[in-house]
Amino acid sequence: MILVGTADCEKEALQKIRSLKPEALVVDIKLREGNGLNVLAQLKWGEGDDAKPKIVVFTNYPRQEYLRNSKQLGADYFLDKSTQFSDLPKVLIGLSDEEQSGSLKT
Repeated sequence: MILVGTADCEKEALQKIRSLKPEALVVDIKLREGNGLNVLAQLKWGEGDDAKPKIVVFTNYPRQEYLRNSKQLGADYFLDKSTQFSDLPKVLIGLSDEEQSGSLKT
């Protein structure tokens, strides 16, 4: 897995996602400017869209409404930084393995 970009505000995140077309996104809800859910809301993917990256929302704000909104906006995983921090590498490695095998585990 290769890190291809980082961003700490909505505008920069959208620009980089659209130009770099990553296979996976790790999105936080709170950004320096704006929030990650707004980023997801502004990205448009169709049902079964092959260009849609795998999305992991990784946040200190594990509220139910954020979980629900994340899923509605296409997130594949929702992880709480305070209790699931060590799960992030496992999820990302799993995403890499799924790409190779062609299956997604949720």
